[in-house]
Amino acid sequence: MDWSSTNLLKITSRPNPIILDFNKHPLKLQGQQLTSLLDLSREKNVSLAKSLAKVDGALQIGVDLKLHRFACLMDGPSIAGEDRARGARYNSALRFTAAQKNLIVVVVSSDRPVSIIQNGMALNAQCRFEPVSLSIHMPPDLESWLAEK
Repeated sequence: MDWSSTNLLKITSRPNPIILDFNKHPLKLQGQQLTSLLDLSREKNVSLAKSLAKVDGALQIGVDLKLHRFACLMDGPSIAGEDRARGARYNSALRFTAAQKNLIVVVVSSDRPVSIIQNGMALNAQCRFEPVSLSIHMPPDLESWLAEK
């Protein structure tokens, strides 16, 4: 069976974050390290990873598609852009990814959409566009502008 986003969704059904570690050698995070890495390209291992996701803390998945650690703590210094209304998992992921490179954290929330966080920013964040004016004026050409002066 090939790895797919479906496998990731199976694991993320539990609200603990998933750390996708794109470093050549995965970071040594605070958490429970597996003595034998769990190959997530195998269906039975995806089920086991889902069970490990029940333990509080994040799962760490490497570029080799193997589960390296579970029950990982995500920590980092406070950063701009934190939102107390979003909760501890979301804000921890913002701080953690701002302090660590080559990581993406997937945060599942029971009352909001899934958040994809990298470099201290939510990649799927929406911003409000509020136009300054409802009318758009074409700027004058250089000759007309100079004639006005």
